[in-house]
Amino acid sequence: MSAFSDEFDTALSASEAEMLPASAGWSQRVRWWWPATAPLAGVLMLHGMQSNGRWFSRSAAALARRGIVAVALDRPSSGESSGPTPPSPPPGTGLAAHLPDPESFLSGITEVHTQLRQRLGRDIPLTLMANCFGARAAIIELGRHPDRWQRALFTAPGTDMHPRTRPPWRDIARILLPLPGISPWLRVPLQDTWFTDQPDALAWIQNDVASASLRWITTATLRATRRLDRAWKTHLPRISTPLHLLLAERDVMTRNDRIEKRFRRDGQSPLKISRLPSEHMLEFGSAHPLALDLMAEWIHASEPG
Repeated sequence: MSAFSDEFDTALSASEAEMLPASAGWSQRVRWWWPATAPLAGVLMLHGMQSNGRWFSRSAAALARRGIVAVALDRPSSGESSGPTPPSPPPGTGLAAHLPDPESFLSGITEVHTQLRQRLGRDIPLTLMANCFGARAAIIELGRHPDRWQRALFTAPGTDMHPRTRPPWRDIARILLPLPGISPWLRVPLQDTWFTDQPDALAWIQNDVASASLRWITTATLRATRRLDRAWKTHLPRISTPLHLLLAERDVMTRNDRIEKRFRRDGQSPLKISRLPSEHMLEFGSAHPLALDLMAEWIHASEPG
């Protein structure tokens, strides 16, 4: 055990976990971190491709101590959520996802928003927060439902990814031209070392039992992400929700200059951009305290008065 693991386990144990019934008989894991006093604001956290809601535990517990109710949702087939039945078992160990419908990436958002409003009332401001790949789903949600969220917060948004994160060309061919008799499974094309340079945090990610990292995806899932990409690019100019981008300066997965250019060029939201000295996963690095301050400040800024 390490100090990171101990802190993470303490933060995770502070949450209330429940299963949310979703479409087609799926169930999705939702975790709630409640403040000790009446909440001043709420935030829903959407995770990236390889991760799941529990990766937000340290941030969620810290935000709860600042008067914010934090909610983390496991995407279908990620973390502890179920999902569509895959065409065959994956060829190796680790969690595997089969999501042929791009709408699956937005599953549960409406239901959690409804629960937030039922539990908090109409006057408590809500922020939609997303990390990396989750930002693509968040953009669509904000474009479709501009009145649901008072603020938005993206950490290392995955709108402009580095070529190193793409599958090899032989796998891209399998995605574009699926053939009978060819395995539908691909390894998630991300390296654990790209998320953080902190040894304890990296060891936690590499422990699939602890982190529940997604290791396998189907070619149909990646085809669905291509359709998702077309959708979020259509919705980005429609967003009016105030948005804060937290960019990791040492991120080797995303292309920060292109991200900043895209949001300044295509977005219509009041925009704030902060750059932090960190690798991709801000929650796992030395810049986490600074990131927390920026998160809490942005979320609280939506409060009336």
